[in-house]
Amino acid sequence: MMKTLFREFPIRAFSLIVAGREKFLRTLTEACLKTEWQLHAYCLMGNHFHLVIETPQAKLVSGMKWLLGVQTRV
Repeated sequence: MMKTLFREFPIRAFSLIVAGREKFLRTLTEACLKTEWQLHAYCLMGNHFHLVIETPQAKLVSGMKWLLGVQTRV
């Protein structure tokens, strides 16, 4: 018997997931503007993310602290 490769969510859960991703992208955009990061690629997963960024100035640590601090606030 074949296993299902995806999970269906009710509309409410899907809306929350999309809203969370949109908030993350707005916050990431703000972080890039504040720190002068050059974002080359990103990948949003269900519970984490991957970034490919270029940091012309040494602001990686402070930028990540700001990004994660703002993102985790409810």
